[in-house]
Amino acid sequence: MKLTPISWDFKGVIIALGVAYLANGWLGEKYVFPRLARLFGAIRKGVTKKSKKRKEYKIIQEKMRI
Repeated sequence: MKLTPISWDFKGVIIALGVAYLANGWLGEKYVFPRLARLFGAIRKGVTKKSKKRKEYKIIQEKMRI
């Protein structure tokens, strides 16, 4: 397979897109997705009138501390 030469401008664009992709992913994980998860949880709780079921091991662990 023969590779063709790529101009430095195009290499810069590809690197900038990669950096933007990483920054966007980090910001999403840090700020956007937790808020969306809380929003969807509140909507689900409002619609079904049920709270989320806790993990059984956490309930047992909490009872053992008391």
